[in-house]
Amino acid sequence: MQHIFIINPTAGKVDASVALIPQIHAAASRAGLHPTIEVTRRAGQARDLAAQYAAGGEEVYLYACGGDGTLNEILQGAIDRPNAAIGCVPCGSGNDYVRNFGTQAQFLDLDAQLAARPFAADVIRTPQGCGIDIYAAGIDAQVANGIPKWRRVPFCGGTTAYTLSILEAVCSTSGTVCASPLMTANWRTPS
Repeated sequence: MQHIFIINPTAGKVDASVALIPQIHAAASRAGLHPTIEVTRRAGQARDLAAQYAAGGEEVYLYACGGDGTLNEILQGAIDRPNAAIGCVPCGSGNDYVRNFGTQAQFLDLDAQLAARPFAADVIRTPQGCGIDIYAAGIDAQVANGIPKWRRVPFCGGTTAYTLSILEAVCSTSGTVCASPLMTANWRTPS
């Protein structure tokens, strides 16, 4: 069994890998495990890594260390692989999955993450991919699609980007309705 931590250093406000890597090693040492740690360098790399590790056929636990986007990428790479389980270590600015299914402290407990057992979960398939958390349409989708634009503005991350995207969507006169998957997955949750 492999334990693979895939860290997105651009998720959230700070590079989580700096503090997270020593914490992963400490928790793995306590559990007698030897994890692999991958730090992504580009968009889509978490998906590619998840697909690579899941394709090996060996039982693999993939830990998404980032935000909802990182979690979604790992789901896309591991979907339909019965040997792969996904866990969430929230390091992003939104972390919708965590807000819906537990607390930040529960998901950041690496000892509990390493001791957790996988369980099956329903996944929704859409033309945009698969997801387990949220599927948005209409104004919700416009808000989701607008957040990345606002996050590129200096000192505008997380809640501020979300709030500005809401205001933009509400004040928009375009009348355009779009669908956007705001979907994440966690097939492993801390016990």
